[in-house]
Amino acid sequence: MGLGSIWAADKSGTVTGYDPASGARIGPIRVGESPTDITTGFGAVWAANQETLSRIEPVTNDVTEIPVGEPVAAVAADPKSRQLWVVVVPHV
Repeated sequence: MGLGSIWAADKSGTVTGYDPASGARIGPIRVGESPTDITTGFGAVWAANQETLSRIEPVTNDVTEIPVGEPVAAVAADPKSRQLWVVVVPHV
């Protein structure tokens, strides 16, 4: 939960937000291929995808794709250090 909503991803490449009070749905929002993890921080929703990181602007649902070059397994935001942490699985 973050930014006032509960966020969920599915393997079809979408992220959907849900208002916990009303159950109203936000989205689905198209992100990169096969999202594996979601976090919120720095005023955005972040989705870890197959070789990209998606930054979702929660007011407009605009998505910015950030190329990573390796499969992204997890993402976490640390507000204290103002850093976004990304875990990748290197190609072998």
